[in-house]
Amino acid sequence: MITPQSMPEPINSSRRPLPCPVLPIAPTECWEDLVSTFAKTPVLEFSQQWLSCPDASFLPGSVRIGWHGADFFYFATLQDAHPSTRATAHNQRLWLLGDVLEVFAGIPQEPAYIEYHTAPNEMALHLLWPESTALAAANTSPDGVTPYIIQDRTAKAISRTTPQGWQVLGRISLFSAFSKPVGSLNNSIWDLNFGRYDYTGDQTTISSTSPLTHPNFHRRSEWIPVQFIESIP
Repeated sequence: MITPQSMPEPINSSRRPLPCPVLPIAPTECWEDLVSTFAKTPVLEFSQQWLSCPDASFLPGSVRIGWHGADFFYFATLQDAHPSTRATAHNQRLWLLGDVLEVFAGIPQEPAYIEYHTAPNEMALHLLWPESTALAAANTSPDGVTPYIIQDRTAKAISRTTPQGWQVLGRISLFSAFSKPVGSLNNSIWDLNFGRYDYTGDQTTISSTSPLTHPNFHRRSEWIPVQFIESIP
């Protein structure tokens, strides 16, 4: 989560969606199989496009995305010398406690969107924003994000550390997250963004997979639209 420097921009549906083909199988927790499972899926690279050049502290990362049935899957690989978090339970303010991967998703033309966090120790925070103005309300309320926390039991994320950093495998039943009838994702279009907080000592470096023009993960007009399809021609 980022406290916005300005209000998020309106939703924009004029962009060409990124085709995302179905996965051959639903990913399992066998890390060795994930490279082949996601081999033909789009790769979203983290960047800091609001800057003319990246911060000296910026470290690369990427997310592969795919789908199977009613579920959206993502496989993130993040470079990090010392992945860490002080989080001790779910639904804490993970972005204030250490390294975190955040995923944002929404249906074009609908105001609500989700924001799910995963820390290196698999602590999670699930938020459902009813509309863009809710973020500003949370930033000025003593309750903060608490009214927007949800218990999405269909979502799961596992993580592991590697010699180069850490990885996350996540699953979200996107329709269930919005209390919509569960069905196949085939041919549906969603706006997606991944954000990252990378902590090194007292320094925090943020990056995003969307071409953001300001360091604000909630700028939905700049998220990447993705269309889930059976195969890419």
